[in-house]
Amino acid sequence: MKFNILSRFIYVGLYAFLNIILAVLLLVTPGDAIRQALDNNQLYNVFVISGSYFMTLLLAFILYASRLYTDSVTLKAIPKTWIPVESGDVNKKVRKMVLASLNRSALIAWNSRPRTSQEQIKDSSELPNRASSDQHTNLDQSKKIRHVRINSEKSDNAFTTVPFYPVWGEIVHDGWSSPMSSDFPNLQYITVILELPLLIEAKAISLASKNKARSSISHSAYFRAVEILKRRAAMGLREYINHLCKLNVITTPNMVHEFISLYEYSRFSAKPLSEQEFTELMKHFRQILQSMQSLNFEVLNSDKDLADDYFEDDSDLELSLKSSKSQELTPMDSIRGNSDSESNGTINRVYSWC
Repeated sequence: MKFNILSRFIYVGLYAFLNIILAVLLLVTPGDAIRQALDNNQLYNVFVISGSYFMTLLLAFILYASRLYTDSVTLKAIPKTWIPVESGDVNKKVRKMVLASLNRSALIAWNSRPRTSQEQIKDSSELPNRASSDQHTNLDQSKKIRHVRINSEKSDNAFTTVPFYPVWGEIVHDGWSSPMSSDFPNLQYITVILELPLLIEAKAISLASKNKARSSISHSAYFRAVEILKRRAAMGLREYINHLCKLNVITTPNMVHEFISLYEYSRFSAKPLSEQEFTELMKHFRQILQSMQSLNFEVLNSDKDLADDYFEDDSDLELSLKSSKSQELTPMDSIRGNSDSESNGTINRVYSWC
């Protein structure tokens, strides 16, 4: 411990002694020149010599202070918060090598991402992507593949961008919509198909409600029309649509056969509907909804046998007619018993599909 203190004292003392000798030697020459100028009464030489030495000392102090400031800033910047690989930090060859390595790293990171059809591939020559020979064999010939080359003198490898569509193609299973669908991804078709009878019934009753608001008819006639338009629990969709055709609510009976065939196939077939078949079913369903019109209330008075046949096996008619005198029945109440177990989200998706 004492040896370290002694060595440090000798080191500092030696440098102090040498600095004193240097200062004396530097001041001897101007001091002698000033003394001679005073002896010869040459005052201008005194000012010239003093000014020159003063400017020299000032410049030395400025350089020394700037050196201390630069060293302090440099030490504070260690460690650096960035990698010094820009054009001003390294020479051109090193910069070129760094850019090639960055492009390669970006290429590997991009190719490691999941390839989905929703990815918008940017056309950029700075990020070329590789495609293996196995991927080239799986790609469809009609899909465009853009080739770019890395701007490097030592690079002879050709690169291709990742295709817009995934190499495995579209994911489609019968009974479900594609997860890549922009409208309704992961939609199970049977949940929509089960809602179709309820939607047809709701459409027929809502049209009757609008007709009641436009025309002046008795409440008993209106509630009787609603009961006629309701679908009994034991009535199939084929029977119900035929019943609406007889009432002239559905005005396009030629479309009914194709719709019923697809509906019964989707309900009772062991094989689920494909996407094309489901689209065709919804197309016919939309046409049937568009062709529906409100029930003509004069049919109830002119053709009473039709109404009597409809209520022949319905034991709830008398109770519904009694309750109609004290409480008005709305179209949504008429189908509430059949649709409580169904989700409103599915109905909304069916309406938006149509």
